[in-house]
Amino acid sequence: MVFLDLSMPRVTGWEVLEGMRVDERLRTIPIVIFTTSSRSADKERVYALGAQHFLTKPVTFAGLVNEIEAVYRRFVSGDANSAASAGA
Repeated sequence: MVFLDLSMPRVTGWEVLEGMRVDERLRTIPIVIFTTSSRSADKERVYALGAQHFLTKPVTFAGLVNEIEAVYRRFVSGDANSAASAGA
C-alpha cells in the first residue's frame, strides 16, 4: 500500500500515480491519496487514474489509523465488508 500526497516537490503525486499505473510491476499496489485537496475534480481524477482511496487532510491520528486499517482490510486482506468504512 502506498500513501501518496498530490502536492510533493520535484515530482507531483499525479506523476507518481500515473507512473505506477502504467508500470506492470507496480499497477496492482493499492494507492491511498492523502492530500489537502477537497476538490471533487481531484477526487474523480485520482479514481480514474486507479487510486483506491482519497483521504483529505487534516484528519486526527485516530481517524488516520482507522482509514489505514479499513483500506488494508479492503485491498490487502480482501475484506469486502470494510468497503463502506474505507470510503468506497
